[in-house]
Amino acid sequence: MARRPAVALLVLVAAVLIVLGLPLQHLHGVTRPAAFADHAAALSTDPVVRDALSDAAVEAVVDAVEDVSPAAGPAARAVVAPRADRVVASAAFRRAFRGTARRGLRQVVDADRRRVTFTVTDVAGLTTETTGALPAELDRLLRSVGPVPIFSFARGHDAAARTARLEQLGAAGLPLLVGAGVLLLLAIAVAPVRRTTVRACGLAVLGSAAVVVAAEQLARALTLGAAGSGQDRDVAAAVWDELLSGLRTEALVLVALGLVVALGATVLGRPRAAGRPAYPLG
Repeated sequence: MARRPAVALLVLVAAVLIVLGLPLQHLHGVTRPAAFADHAAALSTDPVVRDALSDAAVEAVVDAVEDVSPAAGPAARAVVAPRADRVVASAAFRRAFRGTARRGLRQVVDADRRRVTFTVTDVAGLTTETTGALPAELDRLLRSVGPVPIFSFARGHDAAARTARLEQLGAAGLPLLVGAGVLLLLAIAVAPVRRTTVRACGLAVLGSAAVVVAAEQLARALTLGAAGSGQDRDVAAAVWDELLSGLRTEALVLVALGLVVALGATVLGRPRAAGRPAYPLG
């Protein structure tokens, strides 16, 4: 009987480790450079994100041209604006945006970086490849401006430090989940009544995963609420779902797994009705 509190403690700690480890492991996965670039390329095909990128690209190109030649801004807009949608929708842009995402990710996880800028290199080459030759003067100007910043944001010291720390903590996700699994197996091994403990372990997995689902949905609602309305909110929703809907799916899988284990232990643990003996007793 003295083992019961120890078993309960093992199960409880395992549940806490799942709540912490599942989001951290997902974060670790999506912030690997190759995975992040894949997500960015997928986002660039979303119609809402594509429209936002197209608008941002036009303004960024015009601003870059005006920095070199202020009088050329209107001409640059007149040529670039009609072509922007086709450029952003092209396979060449998706390839370029993968590189943009990789460079941006390095800035995001840099604790000393106060301004994060996502830039596209060789805008002139991308535009020419997708839509044909540009006017000679505009082509010369675009090639002279170099990388064009599509969007950027500033952040304070504390925000940069928290982001870098969170990215580093992501590596702890898998060990936490492995630790949770070990604790659950240990709880079953030392339990005085194993069927009851297996059911408790299933319910612990179910409950901790449900907490992750609820937390993800709450964070999504708060993030979209802070994003305002219109295109900004739609883009924020697309980005969140691309990067974090996988966490929701993983948690729901654990909810289902925990439910199956708990139900299985309950059904298999029921006492069977007494029947006639298989062999005569006398």
